[in-house]
Amino acid sequence: MAAAIITLARNLALNLYRNHGFTNMAQAQRQAGAGLGLLKTLFRMK
Repeated sequence: MAAAIITLARNLALNLYRNHGFTNMAQAQRQAGAGLGLLKTLFRMK
């Protein structure tokens, strides 16, 4: 059961990367991580 959930999550992530025009998952992960870091910084400022 857990393996099926992990597989579904992985497939969802792959589809999201492709839908946003990324061909390189590492590049997409870096850009998403940079956006997440920015959001964390903004929330700490408030």
